[in-house]
Amino acid sequence: MAAPTSIELWTSSKIIGRECAKVNKEFFVCKKNSANPADCESASTLASLCAIKVVDSIKADFPTEFNAFAKCLNYNDFRYNDCRKEERSLLDCVNKKNGAA
Repeated sequence: MAAPTSIELWTSSKIIGRECAKVNKEFFVCKKNSANPADCESASTLASLCAIKVVDSIKADFPTEFNAFAKCLNYNDFRYNDCRKEERSLLDCVNKKNGAA
């Protein structure tokens, strides 16, 4: 399980935000309530592992849509507005798989 690249994180960001909301919130609450970074190490690890899992899953399940969106973002300097068609295609696939379509 390798760390995702920046383009992979950007491509997956909306899905990571949705799928990892609970662990991310726990991490941010921990950071807010503690001045000692070591206190939040386990929450940080869980948030990172969740993001990695989501990216790996999307890349495995929808490689064509994922790569098209990533390529568009990379070509267009990470401007989402220039890649809405590719984004919609990826999100439609993910939502259909998750029964949200």
